[in-house]
Amino acid sequence: FFSAEAMAFFRALRLFQTPLDKIQALKVHIPKDKNVLQITFSNNEQACLSSEWLRVNSLAADQRMPGPSGEGIQPVFGKANVKIQSVKPVGNYALSVTFSDKHNTGVYSYKHLYQLHKEKPQRMRQYIETLKAHGLSRFPRTGKKPGAKKIVHDPTE
Repeated sequence: FFSAEAMAFFRALRLFQTPLDKIQALKVHIPKDKNVLQITFSNNEQACLSSEWLRVNSLAADQRMPGPSGEGIQPVFGKANVKIQSVKPVGNYALSVTFSDKHNTGVYSYKHLYQLHKEKPQRMRQYIETLKAHGLSRFPRTGKKPGAKKIVHDPTE
């Protein structure tokens, strides 16, 4: 079916692909602002995962609680301003991340981190749609972006 050149290309391509279950983090960095986790994976792909993105995609059991009336799993919301406090390796397979909101029970396998990197556009769209469907916001309490101008109603006007 394929030419000899095409078969050689596919063989060469396979040499550069790392199976998902074998993916490793070679380098992990948190910039000063603590808003992102920068990772270089064993296949040389580089990812920049925001602290909010990591926080709302924690697989920790305490993040998978049913909503107040027992319906489905309530989405994590209001985490747009969360920061990464620390990152520690867990064996040779994962990272433990502590966030500024004191959440520290999430262990992020390298496979999960890589999937968050590769699937971000689709998953982010789905996350925002879920928040909207539940009347929730990415931003804490007020639902406003940080630094947004507060509007005060003056009844004397």
